[in-house]
Amino acid sequence: FMAKNNNKGFSLVEIIFAIAILSILLTPIIQQFSNTLETSRKAKALQQANETAVYEVEAFQSYTKKELEIAFGAPVIKADMPVTLYMSDGTPIATISYNAYVYELGETLIGAKRDKYSNVVVLDDLSNKVRAYGGEGASDHYKVAYGLTKTELANVGGNFELTNEGTIVEYDDDGFIKGIVCTDTNKDGTPVSYVENPNDVNLGNMHDLDKNSVALIMGGTSSYDSQAFTALFSKAMEHLRELDYDSWQQALVNVDNESILSQDTLSSSQRLIKIYTDKQTDATTGKDCYIVKVDVYYDYSYSLSSTDGSKSETYRDMVTYTVFSQKFFTEDAPEIYFEYQPYCISGDSADVVYNDNDYILFDNYVDECKLYLYKPYRDQQNAGASLDDYYKHEEENASGNKVLVAGKPDYYTYTTTKNGDKKVKIHLASKENNTRIRVNEDDELVNDNEHKRLFIFTNLDISGYETNEANSQFVSDAYEDKFKFVKGEKETAQNVARETDAVYPKYALGTSYVVERPVGDGTTMLEGMRVLYTLSEDTRESERLYTITVRLTPEKAGLNEVRLSGAKGAN
Repeated sequence: FMAKNNNKGFSLVEIIFAIAILSILLTPIIQQFSNTLETSRKAKALQQANETAVYEVEAFQSYTKKELEIAFGAPVIKADMPVTLYMSDGTPIATISYNAYVYELGETLIGAKRDKYSNVVVLDDLSNKVRAYGGEGASDHYKVAYGLTKTELANVGGNFELTNEGTIVEYDDDGFIKGIVCTDTNKDGTPVSYVENPNDVNLGNMHDLDKNSVALIMGGTSSYDSQAFTALFSKAMEHLRELDYDSWQQALVNVDNESILSQDTLSSSQRLIKIYTDKQTDATTGKDCYIVKVDVYYDYSYSLSSTDGSKSETYRDMVTYTVFSQKFFTEDAPEIYFEYQPYCISGDSADVVYNDNDYILFDNYVDECKLYLYKPYRDQQNAGASLDDYYKHEEENASGNKVLVAGKPDYYTYTTTKNGDKKVKIHLASKENNTRIRVNEDDELVNDNEHKRLFIFTNLDISGYETNEANSQFVSDAYEDKFKFVKGEKETAQNVARETDAVYPKYALGTSYVVERPVGDGTTMLEGMRVLYTLSEDTRESERLYTITVRLTPEKAGLNEVRLSGAKGAN
C-alpha cells in the first residue's frame, strides 16, 4: 500500500498554477523577441529605402533634363518659391525666390512587408540663387552653409532640421525649403565671391565625357602613321617578288624598309581621315541608334627596281584602318571628340616632320552633328620661337590704341616641322553638296534627303578659313584629284572594273550654311551659320546645375521618412 499511495501525479490546481507562472515569465521574453524582430525589419526596410534614394540620386545625376522628362515624365514646376536666408546664429539676411522641378515617381514598395512609400525627386536651383543674391555690386555675398552640426542647429532653433549634407533648413507643409542657413565667409576666412546663377547663362564647352554618349577618339589616327608604312613594306615586297624574283630573294636576307622604299615614298604619300555618322535601326535590338565610324586611308605612290637596274615599275597602293566604330543608343546624336594630329612622315621623335597637307572627309547623315577637333595641349608641335609671327595679334595698349604684338592666343597652329614657318593645310570636304538647306519653324529639316549640317569646333587656328586666305590652317576643298577610290558608306561603285578605278564625288565643305526658314507668308533667307568655330565659341544652355532631393515618405505610421540630397552637374 505504501508504494501505491506515493505514486500520484500533479493536481489540476498545480498545473494551472505552473502554467500561470510560466506565462508571466515568458511574456516579456516573447515581447522582447517580437520587438527585436520588428526593429530588425524596420532597420532593413530603412536600409533598403536609403539604398533606393542613393540609386535615384545617382540616376538623376547622370541624366540630362531632357532625358529625365523622357524617363519620368514632365515635372511639376514650382516657380518663384520664397525662402528666407539666415546666418548660423539665426539672424535673417533676406528673402529670395527659387525654382523647383518635382518628379513624381509613383509608389515604391520597400521591405519584407512591401510597405508603400510615395517617391518624389525634386531638382532646385536654390544654391545658385543664393550665390547670385545681391548681384555683383552687393557689399556681401553668400553661399549655402554645409558641414554644420547640432551645435549650430541649436543656435538657430525653431523647426529647422539638419540634412545629410550638413545644411540647416526649414521645410514648409509641402516639404519644400522655406528657410536655410548661409554663410558669407569661406573656410579660410575669405569673403564669399559673387557667382552669377549658371542656370541663367550659357556655359562654355563643358561636358561629362561618357563613352556611351559621346564618341571619344583619342589619338586614333596619328598612331597608325608608322603602322601603315610597315604594312606598305609588306605590299612592296610582294611587288618586288613579281618584278624580279632574284632581287626579292636578296631583299629577304638583308633588306630593311629604307632599302626598297625611299624617304620620298613617305613625302609624296597622302593621308585621308573619313568620318561617317548616321542614324539607323539596330538589327539585334530593333532600337534606333547613332553610328560613328572613323577610317584612315594612306595613299602611296612609289617605284621599285631590280638589283641590276634592268627592271623598274611604278606602283600605287592603299593602306586603310578602321580606328573607331561604335553604336550609340542615345536620344540625341553623340558629340565627336577627336584628338587630332597631322600626318606624320618622320618617325624620329627628335625631329618630327608633318606632311604639308592633310585631308578630312565627312560622310554625314546626322543633322547638326558636332565635331570637336582639338589639338592636345602638349605634343611635338607646340609652337617654337620662330612662330611668333603667326601669333601676332592686336591688343589695346595703355593709350587705348590697338597695336600688333607677338604672343600665343587661345588657339594652336600646326607647322610642317617643329620650328618651321609653313602651316599644315587641313583640307575639309564632304560627300554631299551643302548649297542650301530648308528648315521649318522648329529648325528641323524640311526634306530629310537634304544635306545635314555639320559644325566643327577646334582649338586650332581658323583665321582665314572663311575668306580662303593662302596662309590659313584650314581649307574648304573638294580635292577631286586625290583619293578618288574613297567612297562614302552609302555609295557603290558603278560601271568600273575595279573599285580603285572608281571616282567618287567630293564637295568642298564650305564656310557657312545658307538656310531657308519660313516666316509668316514668305521665306526668309538666313546666312552666316558658320561651319568652323573656335572652342571658346561653343556655348550650351546649362539646364544642369541643381540640387537633387529624394523624398521617400511611408504610407504607414511608425516608419521613417527618407530624405537624401545631392548635387547634379559638374564644373
